[in-house]
Amino acid sequence: QTGDGEYKIWITLQDNQTYFNVWSERYEGVLPEGSFFKLQTQVAESIVYRIAGEHGVTNQTILKDYHQIQVAPPAFELASLLYARWTSELSQAAFDKALEATEQAHREEPENAAALAMLADLYTFDYLHGYNQVENALDLSFDLARQAARMDSQLQLAYQVIAFNQYLRGNLSEFTSNAERALAINPYNSNALSAKGLFAAGACRN
Repeated sequence: QTGDGEYKIWITLQDNQTYFNVWSERYEGVLPEGSFFKLQTQVAESIVYRIAGEHGVTNQTILKDYHQIQVAPPAFELASLLYARWTSELSQAAFDKALEATEQAHREEPENAAALAMLADLYTFDYLHGYNQVENALDLSFDLARQAARMDSQLQLAYQVIAFNQYLRGNLSEFTSNAERALAINPYNSNALSAKGLFAAGACRN
């Protein structure tokens, strides 16, 4: 709806099997001057991330039903589910399951850039939290993330992991450039935004 120079948009996501409303949101504000299509694009991108992002409604719904799955999904699908669960919980138990599944997915699909990036992220946190399950975890993480970025230049997670690695190594200019590149791919990714803000704050304190 539009009127008096303002807009209001109501969005509802419904499960087409149960007809249960799994998500709803309202967007409102002042209509921008010039092209209305720019506003449409911004809202559409935001909706896509809220639904299909790593912490989006789709992943959260699937994770709730994870224990009811009767047949084991393909390796990459299982790795993606367990990786999403780990990023939600950040517990070592969730980490262990995600690591095992993602390493298996990588063995089965060595050219899968997304699996490489997830594995790189897990290796970084193995180093950061001192789990010590992976030898030379930080170096391996860096190499895998760069490989993933070469394979898919639009893979945001790869640049997030590269930026995190550079931050941990004290290369703040490289951290900033890679964090900005990650955000340019998807500015609605809350993880990328919060990580850049947190690390930038730490850099300022140092």
